[in-house]
Amino acid sequence: MFGARKSWVLPAFATLITVLVGLVTAWWINGETASIWASFDLAKAGLTDEYCELNRMGDAVRQPVNAWSNLCYTFLGTWVLGWAWKDFRDPLAHNPMRRFPAMSMLVGLMLVGLGCGSFFFHASLTNLGQHFDMGFTYGLTLTLGVGAAYRLRLNKTRKETQKARWAFLGLALALATTMAILKWKVSGKIALPIMMVTGISLAVWVYFRERARFSGILIGCAVLSTIVAAVFRSIDLAKVGCNSEGLYQSHAIWHFTTGFAAFLFLAFLREEKAAPASK
Repeated sequence: MFGARKSWVLPAFATLITVLVGLVTAWWINGETASIWASFDLAKAGLTDEYCELNRMGDAVRQPVNAWSNLCYTFLGTWVLGWAWKDFRDPLAHNPMRRFPAMSMLVGLMLVGLGCGSFFFHASLTNLGQHFDMGFTYGLTLTLGVGAAYRLRLNKTRKETQKARWAFLGLALALATTMAILKWKVSGKIALPIMMVTGISLAVWVYFRERARFSGILIGCAVLSTIVAAVFRSIDLAKVGCNSEGLYQSHAIWHFTTGFAAFLFLAFLREEKAAPASK
């Protein structure tokens, strides 16, 4: 699974990049105070106790656990970008998603962007930070949904064309951009669950259309991770078992589980088995 040949290289490289990003960020904010965010308007989370974690309004990183946990997106996004790089170098790969490396690249960029945007938001608790956070959240969810829709299209046509790939890639970018622009005009409590359920439904449909070629374990774990993420997000907002100054924060678990779910959904599409040879 995920390619046995030198399977340690990508996670090792992703770990190195994540550590470097973490160290550079820590160096940048070392000695800083909340004054670095003074020119930005506070979001609702900065004006109220929206999350369980204590708002340390005098610090440069106002929600440290919720902020630093976003490094998981950097790690997973770098790993996915490594997949895309490998796919670009192997245009004759055995399955459609590996022959469409631009989609994997977009997913990887969305993960890395989400890590940066969400860190910015939880460190600053500003409207601008929330805009980037939710913009990339929508973008990642929509991109994975479009990827599943592309694979469903192939169930009907069996024809892979560069024109179709560009069309679906453009659709993903257009939807992500539209939601980023309209972010303040829609309710995230409604829009995000609809996007997530739609994307999951498309991926599950892909599986049931051709179960012999796809991994039930990967799609099952991806769905389970998404459900666990939703549960922990609800727990955090409801402040169930809340320790506002503790190292454990339910919203940080949301970061880990949503990132892992996105990673697994893409892995599910990329690990499709080759079609049986015609007799």
